[in-house]
Amino acid sequence: MNPEFQKRQNEVLEIFSILAREAKTAGETLVFIGGSAVQTAALKQPRRLSIDLDLYYSGDAEALLSKLASYKVEKRPAKQEDLFVFYNVVKDNVQVKVDIARFPLVDTGKPFELKKLTIGKKYFEANVAMPDYLLASKLTAIAMGTIGRSAGKEGFRLDFLKDVFDSNCLIDDFSAGSQMWKFFEQVCQVQNKVRNTPFTLNQVIESAVKALLDSALANSNSIRIGKPHLSEFQNAYLQIGTIGTKDYWTMAYRLAAYLSIAKASGVETASESIEKMEKIVAKKYSDKFFIATWEAKLIESGLERKRLHELKVIAPLALTYLFVAKYPLEFNKLADKKL
Repeated sequence: MNPEFQKRQNEVLEIFSILAREAKTAGETLVFIGGSAVQTAALKQPRRLSIDLDLYYSGDAEALLSKLASYKVEKRPAKQEDLFVFYNVVKDNVQVKVDIARFPLVDTGKPFELKKLTIGKKYFEANVAMPDYLLASKLTAIAMGTIGRSAGKEGFRLDFLKDVFDSNCLIDDFSAGSQMWKFFEQVCQVQNKVRNTPFTLNQVIESAVKALLDSALANSNSIRIGKPHLSEFQNAYLQIGTIGTKDYWTMAYRLAAYLSIAKASGVETASESIEKMEKIVAKKYSDKFFIATWEAKLIESGLERKRLHELKVIAPLALTYLFVAKYPLEFNKLADKKL
C-alpha cells in the first residue's frame, strides 16, 4: 500500500466534510458518489484506497469550493461546464481532484441517504449515494462505445479496472437486487440525456459485456487489462496478497454474466435469475464434466482453445462465468432444472 495514497484519501474525507457542512448551510444538496464513496462510505470494509472526490451538487459549485479557505483551489477545464465542474484542491503538497456533476443523478426517487462518516477519531454526517445506485453507475461506466468511459482518456485502463473491482465489491456486500436494476435503467436514461444519445438499455448492456470480455481477452486485446495495470492498482489495494490476472478474469466475467443474464431475462426479474445462476455456479464450477462441456461449447463459439484451456486449469470459476456471459439462456435452462 502506498502511504501517499493513504494521506490523499484522508484528505478526500476532510474536504468532503467541509463541503457537506457548507452545502447544508446553503440549503443545497451535496451527494458523495464515485469510487471514493464506494470504498470509504458504502462498503462494510474498504478494500482499496481512492484519492478522488466525486460529487453531485445542486447549487453553485464555485461558491461551495470558495469555502475551502485553508486550501488552494484551482479550476480545471471541462468541455461541458453546464454539466460538470472540475477542480484541483491542494494542501501541504497533497492534491485531491474534486469532480462535481451538476445534473440530477436520477429522474425519479432519492438514490442517496444520510450517513455518519469517520476521519480518525472524529465523525461527520453527509449524503452518500446508496450502494444500489453506486453499482448501477459503475456498471454503466463500463459500457464503452455507448454511455461508458472513453478509451481515449489517459489512465483509462486503470479506471476501468477500478470500476470492475468496485462493482464486484458492491455485489459481494450488497448483491445486485431489483432496486439496483431500476437505478441502472434510470442512469442509462440520464446519461443519454447528458450525452444527447439514443442508446437502448440492451445496447448499453451489450457494449458493457463486450468491453468486459475484451478486457480479459475473451474477444480481443483492444482494451486488455494486464499485469502493468494490476501492478499499478496494487498501490491502492488494502487486502493481504495481490490481485492477479486470474482474479481479474473472474471479476470481469462475473460482471459480464450478470449483465448478460439481465438482458436475457429482463431487468425486472434479473435479480432472481442472477441469484439462481450464482447457486449453480457455486455448485458446478469445480465439476470437471460441466467445465469440459462448457469449454467445448465456448471453443465452438470461436474463442481461442489455448486460452480456454488455461482458464479451465487455473480459473474454472472464471470460465464458468464466461460461459454464462456467452450463453445466458442455456444457463437459465439449467436454473429451471435446479441442477
